[in-house]
Amino acid sequence: MPDTVLSSQVTPPSKLICAFSSAANVAALAADEKAQISLDGGVTWLDSTVSGTTWSYDNQAATLADGTYNVQVRVIDTAGNVGQTASQSVTVDGVVSTAAIAITSITTDSGASATDYITNDNTLVFNGTLGAALAADEKAQISLDGGVTWLDSTVSGTTWSYDNQAATLADGTYNVQVRVIDTAGNVGQTASQSVTVDGVVSTAAIAITSITTDSGASATDYITSDNTLVFNGTLGAALAADEKAQISLDGGATWLDSTVSGTTWSYDNQAATLADGTYNVQVRVIDTAGNVGQTASQSVVIDGVVSTAAIAITSITTDSGASATDYITSDNTLVFNGTLGAALAADEKAQISLDGGATWLDSTVSGTTWSYDNQAATLADGTYNVQVRVIDTAGNVGQTASQSVVIDGVVSTAAIAITSITTDSGASATDYITSDNTLVFNGTLGAALAADEKAQISLDGGATWLDSTVSGTTWSYDNQAATLADGTYNVQVRVIDTAGNVGQTASQSVVIDGVVSTAAIAITSITTDSGASATDYITSDNTLVFNGTLGAALAADEKAQISLDGGATWLDSTVSGTTWSYDNQAATLADGTYNVQVRVIDTAGNVGQTASQSVVIDGVVSTAAIAITSITTDSGASATDYITSDNTLVFNGTLGAALAADEKAQISLDGGATWLDSTVSGTTWSYDNQAATLADGTYNVQVRVIDTAGNVGQTASQSVG
Repeated sequence: MPDTVLSSQVTPPSKLICAFSSAANVAALAADEKAQISLDGGVTWLDSTVSGTTWSYDNQAATLADGTYNVQVRVIDTAGNVGQTASQSVTVDGVVSTAAIAITSITTDSGASATDYITNDNTLVFNGTLGAALAADEKAQISLDGGVTWLDSTVSGTTWSYDNQAATLADGTYNVQVRVIDTAGNVGQTASQSVTVDGVVSTAAIAITSITTDSGASATDYITSDNTLVFNGTLGAALAADEKAQISLDGGATWLDSTVSGTTWSYDNQAATLADGTYNVQVRVIDTAGNVGQTASQSVVIDGVVSTAAIAITSITTDSGASATDYITSDNTLVFNGTLGAALAADEKAQISLDGGATWLDSTVSGTTWSYDNQAATLADGTYNVQVRVIDTAGNVGQTASQSVVIDGVVSTAAIAITSITTDSGASATDYITSDNTLVFNGTLGAALAADEKAQISLDGGATWLDSTVSGTTWSYDNQAATLADGTYNVQVRVIDTAGNVGQTASQSVVIDGVVSTAAIAITSITTDSGASATDYITSDNTLVFNGTLGAALAADEKAQISLDGGATWLDSTVSGTTWSYDNQAATLADGTYNVQVRVIDTAGNVGQTASQSVVIDGVVSTAAIAITSITTDSGASATDYITSDNTLVFNGTLGAALAADEKAQISLDGGATWLDSTVSGTTWSYDNQAATLADGTYNVQVRVIDTAGNVGQTASQSVG
């Protein structure tokens, strides 16, 4: 009889299908043979269904209780001959495990979180938990192919794991399933988890391009005083849907998602204040699976410490204004100078702004002073709000100061001139030679000055300048309160504005000479002194020459002057050694009494010694007739023949009219060589010559009316023998 082989498949709930088949030595049954099965240890036999060399018994209609069965099979023919037999212990177990199972992690879960089951790890370890410890015939299994194949996991207590590191998973999304299953194939609790394996790394470049605000020396030095920053950067290409740009502010310990727009990214950290310090800021491109692509890093220094050093603007060079500290100048190429309250720290500097704070320039610092040389850059005319500050590398602005600086390079075109000094005591009112040590200087302007212009005078050759008083187009400077020493002064005047722009100028040499001559002067004669004597200074001469002497020879700048009008006008005399004369013959003087004055005067008008003399000029001729009427004694043939033997005569006569007070009647006994005053009484005159004996002879006796000035009026003569 053929061999009988038993195989079985138990499918809960407890339904047994039994079949036989013949191996190499199995043959088909004879017509009177059949295969039978016993499920109760041989007590009862049930016919199976034979097909060729296989048999099967369908017991699905009868539910087998759980338990272990000694299943037996045999070949038997109609005669009851039992041929080959076989047996198999079959366990029927329909109890399903109730232990829950879960997938709790993968190692390594490199995605956005440790539980998103997205990873770039192709060699994973899968981990999970069980709701209870498994029975001895139970195990936890995992399927990585959607339940096609199942792999036993390693169970420890209520945890399980499956190490798949020896098998590299291709990139893709996996429906990972786990289950609890017993030896009988009862599948209990199950769980599943979608796991994405993505090992593709992004090639998009990433860079940090700026921080906001970068308050350092430049907008790209990444040194700032701003503790609430925005970080900005670029990407080499647009990111894929599962990629993002991340930033780390703690050296890579933690990563923060940035905001991406096209090929730029930014991270706004303003809500979180960063402490002062140096940060190794890192950025990266990362995908959902945790694949890190391109990276970049930048050292960022945050320094919020503000300097306490004071700063001040103390001068500009050149400050050409009214004072050295008014910050008004005509200089367009300035040097700015100042002080610091303390020496600056290594990361601090002093800066200056010439445009109201729009741009800042580094100054040169030496100890506690600073300067900025702007001479290479010409500043336009105008008013500048010059600002200075102390600032550190991070842009922390400490103390500040400001100063208004006016630059005015416009030069006045108004002409200026010196026209006089008061008093100009020299030879003329415009020779600028004077004996006056307390002068007033005067002048003119070509045009009225602008509001910021003034006229100045210098009495020391331009070393110092004094403001004059301006009225319209004239100016004056009163120096009477200050006595000028004798000397020659180069007096300069100029038009200058508040900024120190010097316009038109003028100069005048002024000589001050206060030395008075000590040489004495005297009037000694007039020519002709026709009066009663040659020294009575009474004359009928209207065209006089005045003469005199000097106590010493005059100095080169001295002269002798004469005034014929009481000092109103002075005329230069001719000096020779120690004598002087003034010839006035070309000018007829009117009759009158003159207070003739003479003086020694120098070029500066210093008047030395003086003298005066009253001079009477009388050119009026008396009209009174005069006659010789008798001599006493006339001893001749008659009393009127003027022949006498008397050598001691008295001469008598008459006048046509009473004489004026300054007139007299005179007689000459020597033909007019000498004249003798007669005695006048009313209209008669007489001359008593009895005291003088006349020699015998014939005398041409002459009489005349003459005044004090020597004017000879009427005359008469008589031969007396």
